[in-house]
Amino acid sequence: MLRSLIAGSLDVQTYEDTLREMFGIHAYIAFTLDKVFIRTYNIGILLILIVFLFLSQVLASATKQLQVLVSEEVSVKLLQLHQSERKNSATGSLRLIIVKHSSSS
Repeated sequence: MLRSLIAGSLDVQTYEDTLREMFGIHAYIAFTLDKVFIRTYNIGILLILIVFLFLSQVLASATKQLQVLVSEEVSVKLLQLHQSERKNSATGSLRLIIVKHSSSS
């Protein structure tokens, strides 16, 4: 019966009337439980939506940053420099200074 209420196939008044027939004056406990369950269920859905919106914003931001990384000339040059430095296993800063000087000309 509670599933029918949550699914929307049973209205609240019919649900309460049925519980009164089954439990008499003690039906208020079931009324309270269904309201707590429905509110908890709605809060759960709300939390899922908030997490989804947050993750979609993070993904959009990361996508934008990646687009900038691959489209800007300076970013591409820095990525190429990083790859060549890793390949050469250079640890000094002399090469960086030389590349920086040549790219500013």
